[in-house]
Amino acid sequence: MAAVVGALVGATLWLLPLGIAAPAQRATSVAVATIVWWAASVIEPAWAGAFALLLFWTAGVSTSTVLSGFVNSTIAFLVGALLIGLAAADSGLARRLALALAARLGRSY
Repeated sequence: MAAVVGALVGATLWLLPLGIAAPAQRATSVAVATIVWWAASVIEPAWAGAFALLLFWTAGVSTSTVLSGFVNSTIAFLVGALLIGLAAADSGLARRLALALAARLGRSY
């Protein structure tokens, strides 16, 4: 039910004359529909975000506008650090390093 509500809200905002530029109106409708899907937990947040990117692309909103918040070097650093951390945790490298360090240090540090 919430998926339909999100789609209806998005479609309504898409079609209503809001008095703003067409790309801005389309972007607003996609963003509001995505927020409704996130809030209602219709699908996993990552999939909702990916679907929103697809909808932005089909709506004609430029990629540079949609992804402009991720251009900062700090964001790139944090995303890279998180990906390296996830890879270390999934591969078991983090646990092996911790055990090796604990074996060397013993009970005191």
